[in-house]
Amino acid sequence: ASDVYKRQVLGKLLSGPYLRLMTTRTGGAASKMKAAPSRGVSVRRALLRRELLHLAGSPTYLLNCAMGSLGLVVLSVLALYKAGEIRLLAVQLLPPGLAGAAAAFAAALGAGTNCLTAPSVSLEGESLWCIRSLPVSPWQTLRAKLELHLAVTLQPALLCAGVLLAVVRAALPMVLLGLLAVALFVVLSAAVGLVLGVLMPSFHWTSETAVIKQSPFCLLAMLLSWGTALALFAGVAALSHRMPPAVSLSLACLLLAGADALALRWLKTKGAARFETT
Repeated sequence: ASDVYKRQVLGKLLSGPYLRLMTTRTGGAASKMKAAPSRGVSVRRALLRRELLHLAGSPTYLLNCAMGSLGLVVLSVLALYKAGEIRLLAVQLLPPGLAGAAAAFAAALGAGTNCLTAPSVSLEGESLWCIRSLPVSPWQTLRAKLELHLAVTLQPALLCAGVLLAVVRAALPMVLLGLLAVALFVVLSAAVGLVLGVLMPSFHWTSETAVIKQSPFCLLAMLLSWGTALALFAGVAALSHRMPPAVSLSLACLLLAGADALALRWLKTKGAARFETT
């Protein structure tokens, strides 16, 4: 009992000098720590922030899958610089009224070079259990990957489309329909890439380069995006002989909206279930 009492007394004597030593700076001024108030964020924003940090922290992922956004900005600047030549070329090569559709699908082709969603599931790799251990649903995880693609691609694509539509002096209905078509196309390219990523995941890799450059789903997603843009423009051009270009471009927007709805519905139901059991 005496030993216990001695230890308690010794602890009391040493606690004062120890606390002063650990909380006092060189000069005798006591340091005071004040915890900054934490600001809560929604699950949706937290998951999107996780995807953005992954993209920013991986040069291979950024340079190979998101450089299309930089290309769209460069194309916008070049279009403004060569506005006269582009306008003259459009008049010489395209039927009247079709230049607006060509400008919109040119921006769509540029947006199709981004393939952020196709490798995003496989890039989880052996750490897939980390995202599964979080209290979020599979659809919330997949939606964050879709939103990453939209955050990186949508604004540059709309900027490029707006500049090209202004350069060719498209009518107001064609401008609105062209911007709508580009937005729907970006959503479709993101959804198609994610569908391929869910259907053909590859988690056993030693380098992210192998997932991005050597896996088939990245190239397939890009080819499907380009093929969709070219096929829709060919359809708009073919129908422009029978109806106004604005009407044929409206039909293209309806097709894109229907494809978006189908792809997103599959991701939310069967795709989420497959991702959960992968």
